[in-house]
Amino acid sequence: MNSLSQERKGELILLIEIIIWSTLPIISKFSFLGVSPIISASISSLLAGVFFLFIFIYQKRWHELKNNFDWKNIILLSIALTITFAFLFTGTKDTTAGNTAILSQLEVFFTFLVISIIFRKEKIFYHHVIGAAFMILGVIIIYYSKNFSLNLGDIFVIISVFFGAFCSLFAKKALEKTSVISVMMARSFLLGIFLFILAIIFKQTPTFQEFKISFPFLLLNSFLIFGVSRTLMYKVFTLIPVTKAISLKAIYPLFTLIFSYFLLAEIPTIWQVMSIIPFFIGTFLLTRKNN
Repeated sequence: MNSLSQERKGELILLIEIIIWSTLPIISKFSFLGVSPIISASISSLLAGVFFLFIFIYQKRWHELKNNFDWKNIILLSIALTITFAFLFTGTKDTTAGNTAILSQLEVFFTFLVISIIFRKEKIFYHHVIGAAFMILGVIIIYYSKNFSLNLGDIFVIISVFFGAFCSLFAKKALEKTSVISVMMARSFLLGIFLFILAIIFKQTPTFQEFKISFPFLLLNSFLIFGVSRTLMYKVFTLIPVTKAISLKAIYPLFTLIFSYFLLAEIPTIWQVMSIIPFFIGTFLLTRKNN
């Protein structure tokens, strides 16, 4: 990989991350067999934190806690992630894995909304407006298959994706000062603790038997999704622009639909497949370079 350019390295790492991330809705659904969605996200994150702690200690990064640790953006990142994963895991329980993956592509639209409209860091061009319209069209196509009946799970996924746009922004800022491993370790522990507090508030703490049923899937989720996948994605942010990374990631619902067919026996509907087209077009227009 050393012979590849920085951009090609980023694209190759992103492809691996996309394949791993596409299994999130599927592994999460299996973890819900014993514990609640919020507990699933909490324990997965805490286990990932332990994983990163070992790497942190092995690489002797204690000095970063005093010198280069961006506490402000890491705490903001953890708060945004808490909201994101609380809604994402809860929504995933009440909708299909395919819908979760497809609706997650609204991250491009919301990233554009956050950066260009809320924070006004980029100008808005006509192709941005058209791209946003295609994103909305994609959502409408999915709901048309249900005669426009609102599924609470789908709504929760959309809310999670909105806050996910803030996560990308805070993560990018934190990585400018702090190493990937340090950011991952801190956000994993903080996210896990925040989510566990939510679980206590909503009285969703599991019994030992319930925890035992879900533990293999929680371990898999923590290592693959909260660990390997997020580390690769944050590494990608240091190699290529965030908007390009999110744009290329738009192909991941295809992998989720394939995996959910073989592992969950969820047969993709014609509407799900059709909705991917406007999401692709919208992603291209929203991330297109301005002339």
